[in-house]
Amino acid sequence: MTPREIEKKVLWAGIEDWYGLWEPIWQLRTLDPTLSRPDAEELVKTAIRSLLAKGWIELWDRYTTGGDERLIPSGEIESVLSDPGSWADPPEGSFDPGEGPRMVLFAATDSGEVAYRRGEYEA
Repeated sequence: MTPREIEKKVLWAGIEDWYGLWEPIWQLRTLDPTLSRPDAEELVKTAIRSLLAKGWIELWDRYTTGGDERLIPSGEIESVLSDPGSWADPPEGSFDPGEGPRMVLFAATDSGEVAYRRGEYEA
């Protein structure tokens, strides 16, 4: 899968719903079972950084299952992306009601959705 195809998949995921940073890693490894977790993570990190630079996705923190997301300010993005915990699979019970561990999510911006729908992301 090319970097452009990976970006397209990540952007589409962000259009569909909130996605955890770990979820595109799972998807890549499902599509290519020979891909190691570290290699898949690096491919997804590259795609996430590219999409952030274009303004097509945003990163959000979530500590509860009921919402309460917080937009991660641009000045914090690099430290969040560099933190291995941001990419970790959520621990068991993370989706039980109430307070939970920090989850870093991404979602498409309006401009990201427009770009996707206009075909600017044809792979």
